[in-house]
Amino acid sequence: GIRLNTEGFIRRIDWWTDLTPLLKHAGTVNVENLPSTVKSFVALNCSLVSIGDLTKLPKSLRILNIGMNKLSGHFSFASLPEKLKELSLSVNNFHGPLDFRRLPRSLKSLRISWNRFYGPVDFTCIPPLLESLELGNNLLQGEIDFSLLPRSLQFIDLSQNFLSGSLVLSSLPKSVSVVLLSKNSFEGEIGLSDLPRSLRELSLSNNKLSGHVVVRGLPSCMAYLLLHDNNFSRYTISEALPDSMYRLTIDVPMGLKMKIRDDYQMHKRRKGLNVIGRRRGQLRRRFQRPT
Repeated sequence: GIRLNTEGFIRRIDWWTDLTPLLKHAGTVNVENLPSTVKSFVALNCSLVSIGDLTKLPKSLRILNIGMNKLSGHFSFASLPEKLKELSLSVNNFHGPLDFRRLPRSLKSLRISWNRFYGPVDFTCIPPLLESLELGNNLLQGEIDFSLLPRSLQFIDLSQNFLSGSLVLSSLPKSVSVVLLSKNSFEGEIGLSDLPRSLRELSLSNNKLSGHVVVRGLPSCMAYLLLHDNNFSRYTISEALPDSMYRLTIDVPMGLKMKIRDDYQMHKRRKGLNVIGRRRGQLRRRFQRPT
């Protein structure tokens, strides 16, 4: 739909559909023709194959969401409106290097998952007000430094890329609540005792992490901790898990040492907790009690 302000100027354009079978023919939109007063443009799941010159967006634009289309080609972050707050390009076929230096400093949400962006991830020049960073399912490479992330960040998705190196989880922003790092090539040992206290979900599955994992001192609000499909040599759950914990996944291959204290066993019986121990590709142990 189209929304006007009190003076009759177009401020918002929302074009969204879940009627995909009816959209048999691909379409095009030319953003150069957007009104100069528009602040929000959403064209979601519209089978678009072309959207025009993105370097000529209205300067008034604050929200741009063109996700779930059929858009492709090189995408440059240069020349975006300087006051843009939300940028969503997810589920398209854009490609190009990920250059945070080109992003507007006002940006609060960057969603570009399920594309083909490539290259290293340099957080040095990331927008300082960013709250949501969704880069999953791309071709990103190299190591990452969490200490360079904005303190305002609440959601991080770097899953299903080609990222590598060690993980210093204690350097995550203190305000973060969801961190998705699965299906990369991170390696080395990890520490779980100094995580941000706001963290509710941490996914580290399908990496090359190793060593002894001590599950202790988790945030009181944590609900999901996914550690399966790594190379850990030992697990120790040395204290009762948080009351909010819903799922903990770990590998239990033949010969793996696993120590669970009695107070954890009591906790497991008392809560509707779902703890899954797996072999790679095969369920190994499952402890579950209905809520």
